[in-house]
Amino acid sequence: MEGQTSKDKLNEVQVKVDELHSVMQQNLNSAIQNMDNLQELENKTENLMNDTAEFNKKSNTLRCKMCLHNYRAGICIFIGIALLITLVVVVSIKK
Repeated sequence: MEGQTSKDKLNEVQVKVDELHSVMQQNLNSAIQNMDNLQELENKTENLMNDTAEFNKKSNTLRCKMCLHNYRAGICIFIGIALLITLVVVVSIKK
């Protein structure tokens, strides 16, 4: 009788060990999956940082080009108004 209870206890311990082994295996698989996800996230973050740097560089270049364009447009408008005033003055003087 005592041998049977020892065998039952041994089987019970073995079942618990098997359950623990299964849980540990699942935890290891989850940890590996998390590492893969983390690596993928790091890669995406690095790509996003590179894209951000490129966007900043291009936006600064575009801003400078637009400032120059606006400056040139202002000069052209000023010259046009100055020529128009000069024309009006010259025409009024000749009359």
